[in-house]
Amino acid sequence: MKQAIPASIQGLVWSKNNSQLDLNRDSSAIIHYTLRYGRISDISWLLSAYPKEKIHTVFTTQPMTIYSPASFQFIKKAVLNIVQDIPNEQRYIQSFS
Repeated sequence: MKQAIPASIQGLVWSKNNSQLDLNRDSSAIIHYTLRYGRISDISWLLSAYPKEKIHTVFTTQPMTIYSPASFQFIKKAVLNIVQDIPNEQRYIQSFS
């Protein structure tokens, strides 16, 4: 997985220092932030940078509370083709209350 991280992805993962962003070490942040905030081209890059199983595993086992209900369902069903329920789906949903 020795691949350059595009500038568009570095801009999505604002919680990490761009110059030190690492594809392996920061995979959870890169995967979640790209799925949530990325454009179609960013998601396409993500699918080429990581095996789909890695993306699926990170998404289902390392939740990040950054998704709206609609974006969570879109990523889950349309992008990752996950049909079963994910335990504690509320751990993904950002609350604005």
